Parts: sequence; structure tokens; C-alpha cells
Amino acid sequence: MLPDTAIQEELSKAYLQTVACYAGYAVQHIDRDNDGVDALIKSNSKPAPDSLLASSSLEVQIKACCSEEHIFVNADGDIVYDLQARNYNILADTHRQLDIILVLLHLPPQKGNWITHNVNNLILRKCAYWISLKGQAQTTNANSKRIIIPHDNIFSPNALHEIMVKISKEEDL
Repeated sequence: MLPDTAIQEELSKAYLQTVACYAGYAVQHIDRDNDGVDALIKSNSKPAPDSLLASSSLEVQIKACCSEEHIFVNADGDIVYDLQARNYNILADTHRQLDIILVLLHLPPQKGNWITHNVNNLILRKCAYWISLKGQAQTTNANSKRIIIPHDNIFSPNALHEIMVKISKEEDL
């Protein structure tokens, strides 16, 4: 059987795949994550009539967490997460050919609450959030860097479409 961390990783990939597919985008999962990229989301056409680019791509680093030591909701409702310093610096780098975002799946603390399945539905709890850290100051921390993801940054089909439109118009995320 898979360890819980591997299960969390697979659930986060499934979440990303589901959202991207429903929004009409293709996902290519990266088997060997050497540069912080777990997946590539691609558009095979202009996502908006006024798009500048005919085909847009987005790199994604996918994380999942259920530990209340590493992820919590602050008083403003924003998601606070301790991201590994190496991953933070990759996401903050401004010298990348493609835009990259973090997609963080926030799972309930108890494994038994992660999914529910019956003949009518399959429910994956809780929610995934996204953030672009491009241009943030690099960290010199050895282990982790605490980030805050606005509670409005829910990774949904509509949010992904808006991200892809911005990329196609060569706008900042």
C-alpha cells in the first residue's frame, strides 16, 4: 500500500487533472521532477478572442497537505503554508520561459475524510488553491518559507481559464 504522502500526491494530481480537463485544457504530468515542475497545462487554441498567443502553456508545481503543523487558515481566511525553501525559490524565479504556479490541495487532517464515494458521487475534500510567487524575493532559509495564499485563489475551472487567458495575453498572473 502507498504511504499517506504518496496518496496525497496522487489526489492532488487527480484534482489538477479534473479541473483542467473540465476547463478544456490538456495536462501533461512530469514523471521526473528535477526543476520543480509536476505538470504542464496546455491550451491548443486561443482561450479568448483577444488572446495574443494561439497556444498557451502553464507549468504547475503540485502539493498536498493535511498536517495542521504545516497548513492552516488564518483570521482573514487565507491559507498559510510552509513551503520547502527550494520549491519556494523555484516558484519565485523570474528567469523561466513559462509561467509557473503552485497548486496546493488542502486536505482534512483525518485520512478517513479525504474522499467519500457512493453510487451518486465521488467527493474529494477540501479544496485546492493556487498562487504565483514569480518575482518574490528568494529565501535564504534552509528548510521552508511560509507563504500566504489568498482565500479567493481557489483552483477551479474558471480560475484556470482566467490564468490561461492572462498568459495568452502575456499579462502577469
